[in-house]
This record gives sequence, structure tokens and C-alpha cells, in this order.
Amino acid sequence: LDGRSASEEEIRTAANTLPFLSERRLVIVHNPLAKVAGGKAGQAGQARFTAMLDGLPQTTALVLVVDDSFGWNGKKKRMDWNTLHQEHWLAVWAGSAGKRVKVQDFMLPQPAEMPGWILKAAREHGGQFTPGAAQALAGLIGSDTQLASREIEKLLEYVDYQRAVEPEDVNECT
Repeated sequence: LDGRSASEEEIRTAANTLPFLSERRLVIVHNPLAKVAGGKAGQAGQARFTAMLDGLPQTTALVLVVDDSFGWNGKKKRMDWNTLHQEHWLAVWAGSAGKRVKVQDFMLPQPAEMPGWILKAAREHGGQFTPGAAQALAGLIGSDTQLASREIEKLLEYVDYQRAVEPEDVNECT
């Protein structure tokens, strides 16, 4: 479900529906902080959402996907997430929920790290990129590793895995 378009009732219904032909039900909600969980709904929406979370049946595994970025101090040291920071109401709730909740961070590479990520991913796909091609691709796609993976596969197919992908290949195909 997408929290930007799904209603609170749709999320509640999906989360409370008993599993069919399995022991558990997996419900994934992208953008749960949009209008559903506090964006436009305010504190009343936050209270309804946490009450729904508190009342989830044990047969439901609810995954909340929050796109976020993190802040840095002046010494390039990571500080905290910008949206879902330690004082955020959902983070506070998760911290008090005990073993029922697992918070998992999946950090994307920083823009400066993407060329190295692309070079490594290309090797894992059985091909090669020149450093210039990796830099060119990173400049076009940013830190989106899913998109990068698809572009890497496309470019390796384009060169038929016979040679390293060059910047000109990236410019032509991406």
C-alpha cells in the first residue's frame, strides 16, 4: 500500500485481515507518514495510527517503508535521520514497543560512493565498467541503487559483456 493514496481504513483492514493458507500475513506500507500517519492528520492521526499498531494481530507482519535522509555534522559524521529522528513520534513508539518491533536502516550510498558501488555491482553481474563510465552513470542517476542495477544490466547487455562499458555507452543508452 502507499500511504499517500491509501486511507487509514484501507491500511487498518489490510493489517487486521487474517492470513489465508499461511501462518502470517505480510503487509507493506510505503510512505506511512504521508497523510495517514500524521502528515495532514496531526496528533489525532498519530494516535489512531499507533493504536492500530498496538492492536495488530500476531499473524500480521507490518513493514513501514520510510524514505529518509540523514544529517551530517561538520566532520562528515552521520548524526540522525532527518524525518524519522530519535524524537519522532513513530520512532518513540517503536522504541517502546519492545520485541514486537524491529527497526532496520537501509542506507543508500552517498553520491561520492556511487561510482565505486557501480564498479562493484558490474563485476557482480559478470561485466566491467571503466571508472569514467561509472562516474557518468552515477552523475545521471544519483544514489538510486535499484535504478543503477537495472542500468548496469542494460549497459552490460549493450556491450554484450565483451568489453568494459565506456562513458560514451552511458551517454548513448541512459
